[in-house]
Amino acid sequence: MTESVQVLLEEKMREMEAAVNAERELWQQQEARLKAELAYLERDLQESKEKESLVASLEKCLQEGK
Repeated sequence: MTESVQVLLEEKMREMEAAVNAERELWQQQEARLKAELAYLERDLQESKEKESLVASLEKCLQEGK
């Protein structure tokens, strides 16, 4: 293999590696956003369950008080 072909191959490999690294970074950012959104939704669900339980408890108390 001639030196110029070797240089071209190395340049192409560096370009491909940079593209893969950039794509990996985008996927990692997307993963972080999705994990944050999931955590928010899980907290929201837990709060909703707690509110639902509180409402049920209050309704039971009101029924018992009648």
